[in-house]
Amino acid sequence: MRNLTTSELEGIEQRAELWFKYGDKTALRAEDVEALITEVRELHQLKQHLIALNRQHLDHLADETDPP
Repeated sequence: MRNLTTSELEGIEQRAELWFKYGDKTALRAEDVEALITEVRELHQLKQHLIALNRQHLDHLADETDPP
């Protein structure tokens, strides 16, 4: 999983501001949008993985604390 660096995100933010605020429709590149979408998808997958691990650990904890 490759995360965008702070400087990459700042660059995308600056180009998006040029487009949205000042109307420069050539500032934001297709690669910028693709990188953001990829980042969001990867973060979503990581979140799902962490939720599954948390549930697994909660189940294990419940099994350990339940009386026989």
